[in-house]
Amino acid sequence: MPRPLRIEYAGACDHVINRGNYRRGVFSGEGAAEAFERTLDEAAKRYHWRVHVYVVMSDHFHLAAWISLHCRRRKRIRTNRCSPRR
Repeated sequence: MPRPLRIEYAGACDHVINRGNYRRGVFSGEGAAEAFERTLDEAAKRYHWRVHVYVVMSDHFHLAAWISLHCRRRKRIRTNRCSPRR
């Protein structure tokens, strides 16, 4: 059964979570978590997000933020920093 459509409205706080495949570590390399935090800060400033709280663990992260409707309606916000191309 498909997931119900997400309700979107101005002023909503979003909970974002991302896990590694098969719960493998995604922040296991030296400086990986710090690089994620810098990138999150840059994205928040660029797209006018208000980050309420976040936590970074070795295999996933959680983020609670107010993200503008404009950004939510875009298909994707891409970054080339996430992982090297193979």
